[in-house]
Amino acid sequence: MNNTDILDQARKSWDQLSTENKVAVGVAAAVEVGLVLTAWHKIYHLPARRIRGKKWVWSAVTTLFGGLGSIIFLAKGVKR
Repeated sequence: MNNTDILDQARKSWDQLSTENKVAVGVAAAVEVGLVLTAWHKIYHLPARRIRGKKWVWSAVTTLFGGLGSIIFLAKGVKR
């Protein structure tokens, strides 16, 4: 199976989704992007003393685990 076949299959799968499901996928993607951007913003702008652990570790966690890593960082990584 080459790349063109994979893209065609993905396109057909997307076309078969209902409008409601397409909206749900779009909302979920927007929420995940928002979480990751918020986490990255806080990691970059907060002083190191306000973050539990190393900034580079949290950057890696939020990059590798996306929305889930961002939720963990925002819940546990920022000192209140």
